[in-house]
Amino acid sequence: MFKVQDNPDGSTSIYCKNSGNLLCTIPGKRNCNGPRRVNVVEPQPVNTTQTSLVSNWDNLKKPNESLNEELLVKLKQKECQLKEINDQVEKLIDVSSIETEILDSEEFNDKISKCIRKVNRKLKPNIVKNPESQREIESKDRGFNVKLPKLTIEKFMGNPQEWTEFWNSFETTIHENNVLSKVEKFSYLKMYLSGKALNVVSGFELSSENYDNCIKILKDRFGRKDVIGSSYMNKIINIEPVKNSSNLNALRRLYDDLITSVRNLDAMSVTSGSYSCLLIPMVLKKILYNMVLEFNRKKGSKSEVEVSELLDYIKSEVECRESSNLIIN
Repeated sequence: MFKVQDNPDGSTSIYCKNSGNLLCTIPGKRNCNGPRRVNVVEPQPVNTTQTSLVSNWDNLKKPNESLNEELLVKLKQKECQLKEINDQVEKLIDVSSIETEILDSEEFNDKISKCIRKVNRKLKPNIVKNPESQREIESKDRGFNVKLPKLTIEKFMGNPQEWTEFWNSFETTIHENNVLSKVEKFSYLKMYLSGKALNVVSGFELSSENYDNCIKILKDRFGRKDVIGSSYMNKIINIEPVKNSSNLNALRRLYDDLITSVRNLDAMSVTSGSYSCLLIPMVLKKILYNMVLEFNRKKGSKSEVEVSELLDYIKSEVECRESSNLIIN
């Protein structure tokens, strides 16, 4: 257990209740115009002790099983101790500094977790029958240790077309991260929102309950299939018509915008048959007259045409014109 004490100079100290040892000090000052703002000092005693434990273990030529088990118990104690300190610190910091503190906390947690895994491997060694399998295991271990680049999440500004991509990234990286508390997740959520999307949640205070409420509100506002589907149809309506046969870039851009919108509608299980009677005439008005003439000639006497047929025709025209342009130039 821990004891939190406010000091006369405005700082806050966190002590171990049993031993009375000082774990960390959080300097801060009172601001008459707003809430208390603090900068958290890293809990060095926890980190230093953890590093010392592992260093002593590494220096032993052949640690026995009892030492391994003892170290494992101590590391797990330090892991719990660090979590409790983080919970105490979390209540004292403001939103502007919480991101830095979360990253520092995750760094310490990662160090302890790596140490625990290292000791566990010693306690449960792999039984290898031959050198070939040994090399295979070592190769796999090296593969797991490859440092991947950090994932980046683009800010969501309230465009329904971007909701699915944003939510999939945020859900994988933050929402389903069991190391983070809901308050920390809420801080990240606000950090990755802007514009209309941020306005939706800006009035909510940081709390576990409000995090769940805001996720539901955002999904209802930007994640509904009918809203996303309508936004893609509006995108098609607003595609710039191609007016000049020599403007190959405009024709390519028209096709790319069309195929992107249609494929996204397909992914939402919106069948092309449900909107083809509206989409096809709309698209034909946006392409060149000679292309419309050729498309109708190929269609012949067919009364109904699939959206995919029109897209394939435009794609073929774009690729033929691009190939011809390369040969001529």
